[in-house]
Amino acid sequence: FDSRILALLQERTAEVEAVAALKKAHWGGGAFMRPGREADLIRALLRQDGGRLPPRMLVQLWRDLMMASLQIEQAFEVSVYAPPGNLHFWQLARDHFGAATPLHPCQTLEETLFRLEHGHSMLAVLPPPRTMPRWLEALRGKSGLNIVFKLPFLDRGQGVEAFAIGPVPPEPSEDDTTFFLLETSPLLGEAEIARQVQEQGLSLQSVCS
Repeated sequence: FDSRILALLQERTAEVEAVAALKKAHWGGGAFMRPGREADLIRALLRQDGGRLPPRMLVQLWRDLMMASLQIEQAFEVSVYAPPGNLHFWQLARDHFGAATPLHPCQTLEETLFRLEHGHSMLAVLPPPRTMPRWLEALRGKSGLNIVFKLPFLDRGQGVEAFAIGPVPPEPSEDDTTFFLLETSPLLGEAEIARQVQEQGLSLQSVCS
């Protein structure tokens, strides 16, 4: 069985290499990162498995496979906010982007965003906005920067999460959360913002200010 699995992985890698060569020859590479497609694929695999395998193991296996495939299509690096004594975001990034993806640790928010905005990294992994809303300012007026991933893909019940942002076009999946960056009067409280948003028929999870 192990030899068959290895042969299938080698076959899959050969297909990825062929697709990467085709993209480069005809479209100059194209959009190689498809976060919505990745999410829908993993959700479909979880439904297909029906719980026979541990969900976290299945997710980790396929995320490693997909990220290794992306590195074949186009090598990329991820900068991770990792201040001294805090490896939570680093571990989330390693699990999400797999063993094949180079990660660069950054001790400050400014360094993390600098590497992203100057093209040293394709993505930046940052704390959730409710704990560090300052990085939302990086999205203001900067064309092409979007929230790409929420980490981890599966909730582990540990209360630790992060977000990856970068110049990747938004892509819908079957279960999405949208962030709005609003400029409001300082006299307008969070409760009133929530009320007005809900009046538009939107389900509001939280307000970061």
